[in-house]
Amino acid sequence: MTIYIISSSSTAILSLLLGFFVLSKNRASEIHFTWFLTSMAVACWSTAILLLMVSPTSGSAELAGRFCNMSSALIPVFFTHFAYAITKTPVAKRKFLKIAYISGLIIVMSGFTPWFLTVKQVFNFRFYPVPRAFFYWMTLHFVLLCAYSEYLLIRTALLTEHLEEKNRLKYIIVATSLGFLSGTNYFLPCYGIPIDPVTPHLVWLYAVIISYAIVKLQLMDIRIVFRRGLVYSLLISFITAIYFIFVILTGQLFQSFIGLRSLPAAVVMFTVISIIFKPLERKIQSLVDKYVLRRSFEQLETENLLLRQQVQKTDQLKAVATLAAGMAHEIKNPLTSIKTFAEFLPEKYDDPEFRDKFKRIVSTEVDRVNNIVKQLLEFSKPQPPNLQKIDLTVVLDETLSLLGNNFSKNRIELVKNYTGPVEVLADKNQLKRAFLNIALNSIQAMKLGGTLTVRLTQNSGKAQISFEDTGCGINKDLLPHIFDPFFTTKESGTGLGLSIVHGIVKEHGGKIEVKSKAGEGTHILISLRLTQ
Repeated sequence: MTIYIISSSSTAILSLLLGFFVLSKNRASEIHFTWFLTSMAVACWSTAILLLMVSPTSGSAELAGRFCNMSSALIPVFFTHFAYAITKTPVAKRKFLKIAYISGLIIVMSGFTPWFLTVKQVFNFRFYPVPRAFFYWMTLHFVLLCAYSEYLLIRTALLTEHLEEKNRLKYIIVATSLGFLSGTNYFLPCYGIPIDPVTPHLVWLYAVIISYAIVKLQLMDIRIVFRRGLVYSLLISFITAIYFIFVILTGQLFQSFIGLRSLPAAVVMFTVISIIFKPLERKIQSLVDKYVLRRSFEQLETENLLLRQQVQKTDQLKAVATLAAGMAHEIKNPLTSIKTFAEFLPEKYDDPEFRDKFKRIVSTEVDRVNNIVKQLLEFSKPQPPNLQKIDLTVVLDETLSLLGNNFSKNRIELVKNYTGPVEVLADKNQLKRAFLNIALNSIQAMKLGGTLTVRLTQNSGKAQISFEDTGCGINKDLLPHIFDPFFTTKESGTGLGLSIVHGIVKEHGGKIEVKSKAGEGTHILISLRLTQ
């Protein structure tokens, strides 16, 4: 019985730690919150199994069994919600979510009735659940929702063209499939199938695999930055703990052969494991990379790096194209002046006053064109942040002036409200790129016209840049995803604009906040540190 106690308690502890860790990274995220609920349900299920195994009376065993199976009903409900969130399924297409929650609620309520289950001695256990009417419904509910959730994840993984996202989904699919299949084995003895439910001992592996994916692949956009030595130490400690649990479980199974109660035998076993630890660790890593990712981790890192570079280059070219269109409009004015003077030059060449004016105007306009082209070249040149003291009023004016034609064409009124010169230490071109993306999003959100208000203020040592439009707004359930790469609600959008903006603001040590309501517009606030 000790083997069940160890495996159940390990699963409960790992699930609790993983759930609270994920939630702490982003409490507002639907993905993080639904994963937290799933982990809590798994922890409750594991704890209830533990209590079922150690219950001294049939009454306490029956109570533990009821809580165990009520938790089993909630696990697939929360995980289905998580699957919808991680696959970015629109709310309108989440057909089965309400049904899943209603079904789960009915099962939980029925768990307190005599029509759910009872207990009796089964196989090697003192007590084990025996199903009644609602228990059959719970089993069908569990199997169908688990299968549907995995289908959602697999379908999205097959359809997505982004390798990084595909590899993250693979880890979730492998980990949760292993957890669900292992947990399903728990039901078999309930229906009189003569099999010892051994596979529930493997449920804790789902938490291990998900933790690995978070560290290695930034699963759920969780970024963990450690020093290499610290990562190695934590990894060694974690794997050592896993092996320690493995040794105890193995010892229980083979106790009659090796006599784990004997101190010399235990010393021998730990010595053997310490010898095979390194090659076995490499073998497990190799198998995971081969069968889950179908490539080595070094190859995966190279592919992800190339993908990020390609995405950044695509976005850079898109921004340059928009900038070039705005600059082309700006260049027309000086070219018109130069052309006009050039046409009159043959007729008025002998006029000294005209020649002086021609020389002065043409020289000025050529310098103006040259300055515009220079800005375009500087903006398009990929380079690391070049931090300099800049005035945000100048940066905002230069950026918004490039979109003057876009504002008039879309019947958008631009309102600028600056408190005065505001200086920050930043990369001028990168901030231009960020402001340009935000302004373009506002223009696209106001297809029928509207007002874009740009404010620049100083508050508590911070420069605050505010973009507020009167456009279509963003649904509340989509707000947690707006900074996710490739997430977009536009038919022709790439989902990269706000992700790039978020990255630029973070690189400058700033903060970006978005408030929006569908039909009422969007308010984006960027805070940057003032120069000292």
